[in-house]
Amino acid sequence: MTAKFREQEESNGRGNVYWNRASRSGGVPFRGPIAPLLKDAEYENLVERVDDSKFGTFDTSDNEQIEMGRTYRQVLDGIMCGWMKVLHRQHMPGNDDNGVPKMYVYIEWSEPYDELPPEKARSLGIATKGVSTDDSDVKDSNSGPPPPILDG
Repeated sequence: MTAKFREQEESNGRGNVYWNRASRSGGVPFRGPIAPLLKDAEYENLVERVDDSKFGTFDTSDNEQIEMGRTYRQVLDGIMCGWMKVLHRQHMPGNDDNGVPKMYVYIEWSEPYDELPPEKARSLGIATKGVSTDDSDVKDSNSGPPPPILDG
C-alpha cells in the first residue's frame, strides 16, 4: 500500500514522514523529526493519530497542478489505497478561454499521520524545536524537509 508514497519525506513542516511502521499502523505513516524506536505496546501508548484536512480545485487536464502539496492523481492514489479519506468531492464541468470543455474537481480530503505529542517526544529525548505544530506554514512541494533536531 505504501509503495507509491515512500518517496514522501516531509509534510507541512511538522516533520519527516516515515513509512516503516505503516503496515502495523493501519497504513498510516509516522510523522516527526525522527522515527522513534518503540516496542508495539509503547508505540500504542505514546503515539497519537492526527489528521491533516486539505482541499483544492483541480483542473483534470493539468496533471502537474499542485494543491495543498498534492497533485490530483496523488490524492486519488492515496484515497484508493486507503491512506487518505474523501470528505467531499464535486465535479464541475466548464470551458477554457477558447470554449474547449474541461473538468474541474473540488475535493476535500484528510491525511492521517501518527505523531508523538511534544511532551512525550521530550520525555524520550526527541526535540521538537523547529517543528511546527500547526498547518499555518504549509510548504509547497519544492521545499525540502526540516533537518532533524536532537536533544543532547
